[in-house]
Parts: sequence; structure tokens; C-alpha cells
Amino acid sequence: GTDARNTIHRAQAIALLVIGTSGSKAAPAFGKLLQGVSVAVNDNGLSLSFSFVSDPSHLPSRVEEGHVDGLLLHGERPGPSVQSALMKLPTVWLMANRQRPLWGDQVLPDSPTIGEMAAKYLIRRGHRHVAYLGRSGSWSMGLRADSFRHAAADAGVDARIFEASERPSPDFWRGDGLPAAANHLVGQLLAADPVPTGLFIAEDRLLPAVDLALRTRGGG
Repeated sequence: GTDARNTIHRAQAIALLVIGTSGSKAAPAFGKLLQGVSVAVNDNGLSLSFSFVSDPSHLPSRVEEGHVDGLLLHGERPGPSVQSALMKLPTVWLMANRQRPLWGDQVLPDSPTIGEMAAKYLIRRGHRHVAYLGRSGSWSMGLRADSFRHAAADAGVDARIFEASERPSPDFWRGDGLPAAANHLVGQLLAADPVPTGLFIAEDRLLPAVDLALRTRGGG
């Protein structure tokens, strides 16, 4: 028989798949996310493979051939045939998605706390009329907007919620519709009476577009 002391135990293999993007334009926080995954993998003696999956209907061969024990997923929900293959593996989704995952667990930003912190910060700075600027149709951003509004209301502060739809992009990370969305948001903001003086921009990638729209309209 085999001496157990001489048996080499393969480190549990984890695959991190970023679905629906080529990786050419990384989300602002992705570097920190990848760093956190790398530290956890090293601390727990795991092995990690990492792939950008630009076509959600195809899988890396390592995953397709069953050489991984678990999945970390970020990005788009894959197509039905890919879902059926991935659902057989323990799965954790990282960060928010356009659509809710159909299986696995999910680690999300703490949107209720983020919204509350933003409102309290603006209130401490003396603002009595504040506004949330974000995208519509995002289930996780809705939690952020609600907590912002409720925290402001609890302090007797007027809070307005301004949302704009973003043109769909074939790449999960691209913000092709951000300029148009920002212009729409700033139009709503400047039409308000009174115009809010404290702004909570819900996403970091939206901030440059809103800043440009404000400067263009003379509101910056």
C-alpha cells in the first residue's frame, strides 16, 4: 500500500473567473479585490487560477475539464449551458452584479452602511439639502439609495434620489453610457428646487462623468 506520509496532497484548486469582460478596462476597485483573494489563497494553502471570460458562453479548459474544486465569480451571469456546468461546483460571487446570481453565495459591498455613512458625512459638513446620484435598475444600488435617504430623514435633512439608466455595454466593465447618464443626472440635479449642496455619487466610476457634466453646465 501507499505510505500516507509520502502522499502528496494537492492543494485545493480555486478558479477566479471574471465573466463578460476582456479585462481591458478594469473596474476601479478590482485591484483591491484581486489582492484580497490572493492573500486569502496564500493564507489557506490553496492554488488559484485566474481568467477573464469575455464570452459568457465559454469556459476556460481548466474549469471545463473539472480541474478545480471551487469557484469565485465576478461579473455577468453566464449562459444556461455554462450555468449548468458551474452549478456543480461550490461557488461564491464577488461584488455586485447586474442580475442576481441564481446559485452560490455572494459577498457584496455593505451598501446600507455605505449609504448611511455618506448621508452622515454630508450632514456633519452642514448640508441640509443632499442628493444621491446613481444608476437605475441596479438591485444592490437600490439598497444604497434607500439607506442614504433614510439616514438623512432621521436627521431631518432633505434628501433627493436622482437615478439614470445606462446604455447596456457588451463588456461588463465598460461604461459606454456613463456620459449620457451623468448628463441626465446633472440635469435633474440642477432642476431641483432648492438645488442640493451635498452630493453622494453612488459609484466611483460615475464620479468623473458627473464632474465633467457639472463643469460643462457651469455647476462645478
